[in-house]
Amino acid sequence: MDDLGYVYDKEGDVVKKLELDLSAVSADSSALVEQGAITPLAVAIDSTIAGSNTGAFVRQTTNSGYKAIRTAFILPTDPYFEVPSALVTGYLYNGLDVLSSAYPGTGFKVEAGLQYSETLDDYAASIRPIGFSQDFTPEGYSKPAPRYKAGTSIVSNLLYDTASSQVKYFVDGTNINRASQYIYFYYSKSLSASELAALAVKRVTALAKEWWTGTNIGSVQVTYTSTTVTSNSGTTSNLTSSMLNAHKYNSKTHGTSDNPSTGITKSGNVDTKKIIINTTGF
Repeated sequence: MDDLGYVYDKEGDVVKKLELDLSAVSADSSALVEQGAITPLAVAIDSTIAGSNTGAFVRQTTNSGYKAIRTAFILPTDPYFEVPSALVTGYLYNGLDVLSSAYPGTGFKVEAGLQYSETLDDYAASIRPIGFSQDFTPEGYSKPAPRYKAGTSIVSNLLYDTASSQVKYFVDGTNINRASQYIYFYYSKSLSASELAALAVKRVTALAKEWWTGTNIGSVQVTYTSTTVTSNSGTTSNLTSSMLNAHKYNSKTHGTSDNPSTGITKSGNVDTKKIIINTTGF
């Protein structure tokens, strides 16, 4: 059928003509908009959240004074991790941030975790200190280690070793060759006493896209089976809601935040939380 209401058969001949009442269509359309029946092209993102234009994420950051975070989870399989575009990357990672009013967005940061491949349905481990590109080659390897197999258990442990002044990242799980694989990365970095006091750890589930504007970039569902954190004094405990901090400086949230809140569902205790990020309705 064309814009005038003519209906054609497969040979291109007119078989009938429908009478279109354009005024009625216009009226109905406005009613649908009012009822929310038309799916929006994008959702509004909160520009007060630091990194809100880098993608959709759940970021859970502790108070300052923590130097290690260890997470355990099952690596989501397709369709529990959907990345619809080559411009989008899925991540499950831990992080260390120097965060305080003295370092609002300028302190040392490192991210370490698993990057998802939609094409291969598996994961690559990496570490990325601020100012550097991702490093996929662990200690003792001359090239990236075999990727981790989706649907298997993983332990991801990121820490700052004060004795050696090194960031260390350990990954334990089953790789795509069905072999147990324990690898680690490290990065040397001296922190001052004030930087160490401002150190916080975080757990992030993310769909990353540069200069994201709130459009559909996929979905991810993951359940953390355990999350523990270690304080600067060496005390290790389960992550709790009382440890979480938004770290708001200069009207920006640098810590705990859901971006965008309309696309995120969470359930369970903080240390064993189920997280769903779904942007497919945007």
